[in-house]
Amino acid sequence: MSGAAGGAAGGAAGGAAGGVLGGSDITKALRSHRDAIVQPDDASTYAESTSRPDFSTSDSDIKKELAKKIKRLDSWAIPYVLMPRIIEPITFDSKQSTSLTLRVGGVRALTLFVPTINQFKLELAQVIADAELRNDRSAEILVQANDTSPFWASILPLDAARTPATLLLLSLAQHLSLYVHMRFKHEFSCARPVDYSSQVQPMIRTPGHGTYPMGHMCESIVTAFLLAELTQPENNSNNMPAWNGLKEQLYRTARRIGENRVIAGLHFPIDWYAGLATGVWIAKYFEMRCKGSEFWNSESIGKFGECEFKPEDIKIQDALNLTLLKPPATRIFPKEKSVAPLQKIPELELIWSLAREEMQPVHQSYP
Repeated sequence: MSGAAGGAAGGAAGGAAGGVLGGSDITKALRSHRDAIVQPDDASTYAESTSRPDFSTSDSDIKKELAKKIKRLDSWAIPYVLMPRIIEPITFDSKQSTSLTLRVGGVRALTLFVPTINQFKLELAQVIADAELRNDRSAEILVQANDTSPFWASILPLDAARTPATLLLLSLAQHLSLYVHMRFKHEFSCARPVDYSSQVQPMIRTPGHGTYPMGHMCESIVTAFLLAELTQPENNSNNMPAWNGLKEQLYRTARRIGENRVIAGLHFPIDWYAGLATGVWIAKYFEMRCKGSEFWNSESIGKFGECEFKPEDIKIQDALNLTLLKPPATRIFPKEKSVAPLQKIPELELIWSLAREEMQPVHQSYP
């Protein structure tokens, strides 16, 4: 990965690492990361041989023209063209005393409830205790502070020459993630661990925005989810050992990136859970827009059409299965609209299809 697309796709949303990192730091970080997530007994393979298509402009004249327009734009310029349409239906209600609601086209979609100060204080001891892991995780923490892309590229062959559409798609998804989770952070303005105790002593600079929800976790789960979807077998079968192993490593990577932010002393564990929940919703919404959905309603994407996250409902098994978001007790709120039209974004649909083509050697060749 390189340039704006690679950096954004890596999800480096929070903080800045001190000093300049060399190749040896990345190598050490990737080695310790692999040791943590790899499954040595998984010997399944993708295919006997693979070939990767170029940035295709096949099919209709419209598709060709869209592809030409996209290819003429620098990667940094494309988000300015597409993001206004991606975020256009998203609005936020005025913050309530304990929650904030996101709407899509005026329809209630995602509500986050803020933890109490007492809950943050109760988790402070775990943050301080986790500092014992900093020596083992320091290389990863320093690299991931600015760029998580090497960790995704170690699992799938992602680079600007071979997978430009995939990197572009991930870049757009990260822009959406930043837009959403930064709004929640700003409205809640929850203090960081270092604001509670001098015993935290973060190993890198604490970012200058709220702790809740965790941005790195949010962006990383969005990346993991989209890469899993792009490489999913054509028949949508989950009974594919190689793909299941790939998906598991992607999700393990996302979780570990988030865990490292807690170990570094920058976040509370509850921030991790809220970032995971927010990221899952964002990934579902973004995938829906990529596939050309024309309407949003409270049942648009299953339980993700209208859902909420409450800190007091956290269960570890839910986090492992990405089911932290729960439907509210009353799905349709009285006297509120429940359906909203969505403007199709042909360029985004094209980028999704091109990314699927780039991942074709993976998702069409499972043994």
